[in-house]
Amino acid sequence: MEKKLDPKGRPLYLYRYMFENTDKNHTLTLEQIMEVLHNAGFAGNAHTIRDDIKALNSIGRTIEAERVGVTMHYYCDKRPLDNSELKLIIDAVVASRSIGKLESDNLIQKLLCLTNTQAAEELEVGTEVDRKVKTENKDVGLTVAVITKAIYLQKKVAFQYYELVTGPEKILRREGASYVISPYMTCEVDNRYYVVGWSDDHNEIRHYRADRIVTAPTILDEDQVPAPETFDPATYTNPIFDMFRGEEAQVVLEYEASIRKNIIDRFGADVPTEKIKENRYRSTVTVMVGNTFFGWVFMFGPDMQIMGPDWVVEKFTGMLGKVQNFNKQEK
Repeated sequence: MEKKLDPKGRPLYLYRYMFENTDKNHTLTLEQIMEVLHNAGFAGNAHTIRDDIKALNSIGRTIEAERVGVTMHYYCDKRPLDNSELKLIIDAVVASRSIGKLESDNLIQKLLCLTNTQAAEELEVGTEVDRKVKTENKDVGLTVAVITKAIYLQKKVAFQYYELVTGPEKILRREGASYVISPYMTCEVDNRYYVVGWSDDHNEIRHYRADRIVTAPTILDEDQVPAPETFDPATYTNPIFDMFRGEEAQVVLEYEASIRKNIIDRFGADVPTEKIKENRYRSTVTVMVGNTFFGWVFMFGPDMQIMGPDWVVEKFTGMLGKVQNFNKQEK
């Protein structure tokens, strides 16, 4: 004799099945629903199923009904996020370099659970994550959660911070001494997650990459330093994070060894690089060629040179010539 499940669980099972397997283009008749429930071990008839659907609709777990000919078709089409919204979030997860590959895959699977199986198959296409541009830090989510709590509690946090100097090896900054900041906000810019707050050591607002924080920060008992009245998140982030815009190109850079960490920080540890002489490197990077990129290069002065392609070199030297001529005219 088949074991029948408690009928009290039937409405919940019904809603979950309809949520996961139906939409306006994938409907079920009453007979098909009865078969699904029977196969799952629930007793029921057309009358009890209609009552279940009515009860679910009364608490906001809506199951739609649509007449096709003489037959009623049922489906679930109301979800917390529609498929276009899910696609936007999934694409953001794929693009983010602050979320590790495994964490990205897990997060995408959780997001796909918010729609039905048919839509999930469509949304999953094109979500392959490129490991090369992803952080290896698996604690970014926990780091952001702790920072968010500290912001809410208005407390300071302490953490260790690392950098990549010559390759994937992590080097603790300040010989492992803790950074202490009053966090004001977190933000994702240029597909990287940042923590922004007041630095006790520097006595000014600083930003730190969340994926470079070693393990989760510690929330301190000490109250945070209030944000300056002049602090505006948009004003702070725009000039700092408004990175390369322009025409995309593969650009060859030569630079001193002391700048190697800046290349890794900007383009990743896997960027094609060769050591051309003692304390001198050459890397090929993908950038958007424009004034912001040129400004970044200029920041390193004679320690960095653009070697190619020729049109980028000419554009850079042309920009420098215009600046020089402008300064002469001003004098």
